Amino acid sequence: MRISGLLFPAVLSIVIVVVSLLHSASSVGVASSADDEPVANASCIVINEVQYNPIQLGTDTSYEWIELYNTCNETVEVVNCSISDNKKSDAIPSLNISPYGFAIIAASNNFSANFQNYVGTIVFIGDKSIGNGLANTGDLLVLRDVGGNVIDQLSYGDNSSITSPPWPEVGDGHSIERSPLGCGGFLDNADPTPGFGWPDVTPTPTSSPTLEPTSTPEPTLTPIPTPIPTVTTTSTPEATPTSTPTTTVAPSPTPEPTAMPSPTLISTPIPTPIPTTTLSPTLSPTPIVTLDPLPTLGPTVTPSSTPTPAPTLIITPTPTPEPTATPGGTVASRGDVLINEVQYNPPQSGTDTAYEWLEVYNNCSETIELVGWGIRDNGGYDVIPLMNISAHGFAVLAATDNFSVNFPAYSGAIIFVTDGRIGNGLSNDGDYLVLMDSNGDIIDNLSYGSDVTINASWMKKVGESHSMERQPAGGSFIDNSEPTPGFGLPLPAPSPVPISTPSPTAASTPGISPTPANTPLGTVANRSAILINEVQGNPLQSGSDSSYEWIELFNPSTEAVELIGWGISDNYEMDEIPSLNVSANSLVVIAASENFSVNFPNHNGTIVFTADGRIGNGLGNAGDRLILKDSAGTIIDEISYGDDESITSPSYPNVADGHSLERAPCGGQFVDNEVPTPGSCLPICDPTLVSTPTLIPTPTQVSVLTQILPESNLSDSINIASSHSTSLYRPASRMAHKSSSIDQPVESPGMPLRALLITLSSALVVILAWTLYKRVAR
Repeated sequence: MRISGLLFPAVLSIVIVVVSLLHSASSVGVASSADDEPVANASCIVINEVQYNPIQLGTDTSYEWIELYNTCNETVEVVNCSISDNKKSDAIPSLNISPYGFAIIAASNNFSANFQNYVGTIVFIGDKSIGNGLANTGDLLVLRDVGGNVIDQLSYGDNSSITSPPWPEVGDGHSIERSPLGCGGFLDNADPTPGFGWPDVTPTPTSSPTLEPTSTPEPTLTPIPTPIPTVTTTSTPEATPTSTPTTTVAPSPTPEPTAMPSPTLISTPIPTPIPTTTLSPTLSPTPIVTLDPLPTLGPTVTPSSTPTPAPTLIITPTPTPEPTATPGGTVASRGDVLINEVQYNPPQSGTDTAYEWLEVYNNCSETIELVGWGIRDNGGYDVIPLMNISAHGFAVLAATDNFSVNFPAYSGAIIFVTDGRIGNGLSNDGDYLVLMDSNGDIIDNLSYGSDVTINASWMKKVGESHSMERQPAGGSFIDNSEPTPGFGLPLPAPSPVPISTPSPTAASTPGISPTPANTPLGTVANRSAILINEVQGNPLQSGSDSSYEWIELFNPSTEAVELIGWGISDNYEMDEIPSLNVSANSLVVIAASENFSVNFPNHNGTIVFTADGRIGNGLGNAGDRLILKDSAGTIIDEISYGDDESITSPSYPNVADGHSLERAPCGGQFVDNEVPTPGSCLPICDPTLVSTPTLIPTPTQVSVLTQILPESNLSDSINIASSHSTSLYRPASRMAHKSSSIDQPVESPGMPLRALLITLSSALVVILAWTLYKRVAR
């Protein structure tokens, strides 16, 4: 009868054990997964295209849209995400985006008015505007996940809060779209492609493609240029039929040289002339949109109520006016425009920043329009106001109108930066200057004084009130004690020392020319004719990796390029590249030494080796630069990486031992490639893109596995708190994994409960056994 008192705890222990076992069995049952379930890997999603300026002027807010692209190889479920501009945030309706697929987020179903044939995935914002309505002159877009973490972001136009410099402002009906797809920089797309990627254009590293004018139903978008003084009366047909209606502008008594109009004057449309049925044999439709120098407006760009009229010009309209090819800004090649003169040390000691100026020179035989260009020093960046520079002409960029204090008689082209200083103010001891086009490509750059960031060959320092100026225009810099803004220096006087004086004993044969030397003159080329396509500056051989380093060059053109007299340099030393021929659309490798074959024994492509067994002074693992020059010393391509920001700013990132920095695809954007491919292109654009311009740094948030829960549909769910704020992404093939690929045990909320039940039952069994033992012992 005493033992009967133990029945209750014994039965309770058995019940608890059975319940815990049953719960354990049910927990095991929910550990299965369905492979075809969408995953919530928000970091796969990027903003790929934005149309913030549809053609519906004044009412375009409800026609705006953005395109999302899934960079991963699995379906991504976009749930509880949001999109915001600079004033307002909108919830994005839930949707699935298929692997490498697209989805449109539109302000309203007015989207179909402009894209009637679109049949892809689309959702609409509830209040018929994205954010507060995307501003045409500049705004920002931020895509966030359910936790408010930034997935992707950008800014454009006059808004540099996220992307600095911002992506371009585009014309009515255009969009900004990434090229290459999903990972490139944003370009001005005259023909938006919602639901499709923009096909690869020219394989240049950072420049946007030169868009050919396209037909558009909005011909009024292109203002007819102001009459130009370079069209003299000789250009006007002398025998224009009297029946031909014309629009004329009165001739200018004395046109002044190379002065520039303000942007407002350039964009002021002239009334469309009455069409004529007879075209002058000396005037074709092309000159109508030429970018030749414009009428003089005096030393400043302030609009005048009575601008100087130009010579008589008969304007014959083009048959079909079309929009400009690059409304987002003018791009150019290296050396097209040169920094020709710099006065960084005016006589106003202590306050000379406001008196500083630089002179730019058009090195080409046609007018160049500076739209969206910029200038920076080592501490600041300025957008250059709109200006035209005539062929082989000059223009001055001044900090303020204090320029006229030192040069009161100046009457040439001049513009002023908006913040009253060039960059951060040019240092008298040493600084650098970088001139960039609208795409961020470097057109010219230099260092002076104690700054050797870009080069060490220019003037070390000039005196107060002097300038450093090229002699002649476009030539080498000298110390000029009498600055000449708006004018070039003449050629230097001939040297008093005779050059190549014939030997008195050498009798020349009359009528026979000297035998030319057999030394090859070398090959000259244009910017980007050959591209630095891949760099391995950090091979696996730590401590002795200099002799294992190599670079890969790519010829993007359709013709072979012969490299004779070319060189490659890092931040210390130049190496002459052995002569070689690079076939069209092919690759060659320049290696430090034959140690290259240790890491790449199967390479069978074209390869040459430097003479001294290293590239430059040996490529720094922490950071360095690479500059490719032709035989004339012209920079053909250049990059910097790691802690070296002299060329690419911010620079491309360091990569791990054994990795390379490679363009994807050939000629595209640089990515971190963990499996280098010397002699071969990367096949597709990889989401490890490092874009330029680069997003302003934001705090890096690391993806954290927070919880793994079973769901009612018997599938595993992985909740990831993620961020897209870093500039280097993991390859798509490694970014996301379905839950079925996770081999480790899946823990659920049931497991802690089961452990508790087992613990309680074990405790009761122990108590029961101890009580039984005590009673029997009595």
